[in-house]
Amino acid sequence: MLEEIVRATVCRVLKLPRVTDEVRASAKYAQVQQRSAEFSNIYDALFAGLDPVALVTSHVDYNLWGLAVESAARFNVPTIHVQSTGSLKAYAVFPETRRGAPTFRAELTHQIAEYFERYVWPNRDRLRASAELTAWRLKGNWGKPSWWRGGSISAIELQSLGDRMSVREHAMARYGFDPDKPVIAVYNHAVSDALNTNVESFEDLGAWYEATADYAAKHDDVNWLFIDHPSQDMYDSTGFFGSLKEKHASSPMVFLPSLEMSKNVMWSLIDLGVTVRGSISTELPAFGIAAIQAGWSEWSHCGFTILAKDADDYWARLDESIDSLLAGRPLLTEEQIERARLWAWFYRSGSDVSTPLVQHWEMGRLEHLLVAVKVAMQHIEADADPAFTAVRRMWTRKDPFLTRTDLTLPPEEFALALGGVSEL
Repeated sequence: MLEEIVRATVCRVLKLPRVTDEVRASAKYAQVQQRSAEFSNIYDALFAGLDPVALVTSHVDYNLWGLAVESAARFNVPTIHVQSTGSLKAYAVFPETRRGAPTFRAELTHQIAEYFERYVWPNRDRLRASAELTAWRLKGNWGKPSWWRGGSISAIELQSLGDRMSVREHAMARYGFDPDKPVIAVYNHAVSDALNTNVESFEDLGAWYEATADYAAKHDDVNWLFIDHPSQDMYDSTGFFGSLKEKHASSPMVFLPSLEMSKNVMWSLIDLGVTVRGSISTELPAFGIAAIQAGWSEWSHCGFTILAKDADDYWARLDESIDSLLAGRPLLTEEQIERARLWAWFYRSGSDVSTPLVQHWEMGRLEHLLVAVKVAMQHIEADADPAFTAVRRMWTRKDPFLTRTDLTLPPEEFALALGGVSEL
């Protein structure tokens, strides 16, 4: 595990898709390796000497944070992972709930799916109105994370199937696609980001993207669109995307920077999305477009994506999906669309606790944020803020995340806890 974390850290620091023999022999690799070993020793000493109640961390990857998470697991200390993707959001893994998964994120994947299946999906009728509201918000990119940058480029203005088909005809001509063939989009990851911190079908994110491009070059019965990550430059110093584009310059595949395509065009054009663990696989199914995942994510076991078990299964899933597209068979069921929308609600509302103590991330880091927090702290009561209730509920029940309301309540109490929103 130490070597895996060293490898991921080196890739992130140097913005590389993978560690080569040359990189492994470098002074930088040796420095990160030595530093990581010392971090691990220090964290072990802290956990042994202080007997902490919990580890609270903003990240769970790389040597700075990931090794603390590993030490916490060895010393049977709960880990609380706070996320800056809403207001107060946090995931938790407790010693009592561990089942031996290889990483913190893999542990969460199972626990999130079980909770979703047990408490979210059975309440779908009561949550449907809230889920539809969240889907409407997604059309304007009012949330994080999102595969898309903010602004007008990320707003969906399509109102009907007719709108979609009109834009699709225009987009097919723009990119030189065969209008009689379906379109598959392959979404590049930030190639150096948190490598192998969950279960993945390929050795690294770059290897997956390269192998998929090679596969696509041999399957010209569909149109292929390869899109770079919106934050590509922050995670890659090697020109990875451009090099792959040059390699396949003689093929009809299209390689496109994400900023050159609006969300309107994307949603009109794509018949199938392909990713590893990108958030695009939560957005596409919510609007009726299937997504294949070549790796686990927080939502991968919630039943609305096509999840590959390993590399062989990934190729089989691609083959099957292409056959279905060519035969005109749907890749998504109505249930999967509803599950995707329920996940959007759960991620952006159900597990996002509204509290004046933690302002929403969209407030940014400007002076008005500090003023808002200062006012809240001057007037808050210890027994009256939702943050305290949510944390107490998570801690006492060993839930894998904070929740805005108690989703385990009986139907009549649950509807009351929602404030009647589901009845509107």
